[in-house]
Amino acid sequence: MRFSLKELFSVLPFKMRDPGAMFYDPKTKLLNVVSDADNILVEITLDGKLVKQYAFPGNDQEGLWIDDEDFIYIVQDAGGILKLKDLRKR
Repeated sequence: MRFSLKELFSVLPFKMRDPGAMFYDPKTKLLNVVSDADNILVEITLDGKLVKQYAFPGNDQEGLWIDDEDFIYIVQDAGGILKLKDLRKR
């Protein structure tokens, strides 16, 4: 069975407009999700609890990756890539 991000987030206890991408972080055991409508990255537990929310620059986020050197890559729909040093405690 397949679900879209919008279907998945319709059951969470918080609202997120237009989730664009998610990345499971095995170091923290959290899902990291970007919203292209809100320009935010959120961390949520696997049972759906909101841990933290971060604002970031850019628009139309459609991809997300965190590498082994603690850089976050956020891919934008227009083709740009934001590369940010992940300063969160991991």
